[in-house]
Amino acid sequence: MAIKDMLLGKIKSVGFGFNGYQDQEFGLRFVFLFSGGTSAVWKVHTEDHLLKLLKNTLILAKKKDISELVGVPIRAFMENGSIGRSVKDWQVLTEVL
Repeated sequence: MAIKDMLLGKIKSVGFGFNGYQDQEFGLRFVFLFSGGTSAVWKVHTEDHLLKLLKNTLILAKKKDISELVGVPIRAFMENGSIGRSVKDWQVLTEVL
């Protein structure tokens, strides 16, 4: 799958804990909001990567708590898949903070 395009948006919500089908997954879950009201979900479940990602995101966003990430501007790289469009990767837009 090739990266299709890049969208600008904001973090709508972020959660840490059990999620997924019947709460069988444990990890970090971001929901991004883009113009036009469209949203997308991005999850990470690899535990060794999870804390490093969260720490780096908080540092880049200049925040101290996960709850403060709501509203932080992001750049999301989207791809087309068999189920529709999904977030392949994303970054905090540090240049506008």
